[in-house]
Amino acid sequence: MDGYLRRYWSQRFPKDDPLRPVVQHCLSDIGYRFRPYLLKIAYERRGRYFADILPVGAAVELLQISSLVIDDFCDSSSTRNGQPSVVAKWGSKAAVTIGVLLS
Repeated sequence: MDGYLRRYWSQRFPKDDPLRPVVQHCLSDIGYRFRPYLLKIAYERRGRYFADILPVGAAVELLQISSLVIDDFCDSSSTRNGQPSVVAKWGSKAAVTIGVLLS
């Protein structure tokens, strides 16, 4: 899942894009990836391969990351999982932009 997410976003953000480090920061917190894992279990229980719906699992994870970034913005949180939050590190505009972009 992580490799897929990184490849997907690296193709959409050139190296000189000012939002690229923000997206990389959001994707670097691996967390549990619990929601895509539940999707994987459900899909494989039906006798199918998760690789077939990897984009759906990625979309679920990006929506989760988006909601966390927006939550940090609303709460003015300075950290997320021991790391600086997007709003603390890049400011409110970047947090809202990334929150909307990832959703």
